[in-house]
Amino acid sequence: MDVHGLDLPRLRALAASVELGSQEAAAEALGLTPSALSQRLQALEAATGRPVLVRSRPVLPTATGLVLIDLLKQIEGLEPAAPQRDASPSPYPAHRPRLSIAVPPELVTWALTALVGLSVQWQVSVLEADATAAADLLRAGEVLGALVLSPQPIGGCTRIDLGALTYRAVASPAFAERYGLTSTDDADITSAVRSAPAVKAQGAGADLLDQVTRLDQSSELEHDLRARADIPAHVLPAGASQISAVTLGLGWAVLTEPQVSELLKSGDLVDVAAGRVLQRTLSWQHWNLATPAVNELTDAVVAASARLLAGVTPAGTDQPVTTSEVDATSEPANHIRPAASNERHGGESW
Repeated sequence: MDVHGLDLPRLRALAASVELGSQEAAAEALGLTPSALSQRLQALEAATGRPVLVRSRPVLPTATGLVLIDLLKQIEGLEPAAPQRDASPSPYPAHRPRLSIAVPPELVTWALTALVGLSVQWQVSVLEADATAAADLLRAGEVLGALVLSPQPIGGCTRIDLGALTYRAVASPAFAERYGLTSTDDADITSAVRSAPAVKAQGAGADLLDQVTRLDQSSELEHDLRARADIPAHVLPAGASQISAVTLGLGWAVLTEPQVSELLKSGDLVDVAAGRVLQRTLSWQHWNLATPAVNELTDAVVAASARLLAGVTPAGTDQPVTTSEVDATSEPANHIRPAASNERHGGESW
């Protein structure tokens, strides 16, 4: 953190914005133009390396913003100094800042490989979050970036489309045999799914049905499955436990190619969707901050994703595509296309 960037005019611009609920009102109260106040806030974010305001109505402080407002109050003598923190030894140097990112549950283990090289210089935090939760965490300033399984932009963030992540419906050989999931006939698959319990991650109830409806492109099968909201399912913590449960024969699941490829090769798992796959666009979205932390984190994620996706990039491009989005309601840029050419189901296809 650049402490020289934390001067009083900038801190007061932040405090006034939060107190009055908008940057426009704060600028008027401080006798500044909206542009000048915005520049002071941007300078604070550049100095801290993270967002200080949630650009909502009314505007709200992020966790970093709250710390800065408390700092201003202490400097101006409006509140007593905060109590001293526990000075017990820490395994991390005090100057080592923290990098926080949001990651879908199925990519948490992989995300650790992207962060290994950064752990020497930074403290790292990985939060599990689907696309909706990741957007909320970014807007609140609780994470610097997020891996998102959606092509939709998050307001105020830069988006890098990384490519298509492939999912497969899998089960153990014994489980597939027991429930008749080895058939390639649509009617048989429909009947089997009605009775075969699935394995899903906590909080993934609606998403499971959404995935199941893509097990075949037959409209009759799709309609039948969409009508069944009572697909039996075991609910487990996300991540590796889901793979273990499927391998042990507890149920079937829709898992990523990197999670299951070796298990499919070894015969520990079998494909129960007749080779059909689901492809979802994987993107990296981060705050519009040109800081070493953001740059190094982005470089690490992009490099690791190239290995994860085996060189797959968005359709029509040779390299990952970067766009900046500043309006939460904006549509994706026209030249950003889903990695899969089949655009059924909003760009996700079986």
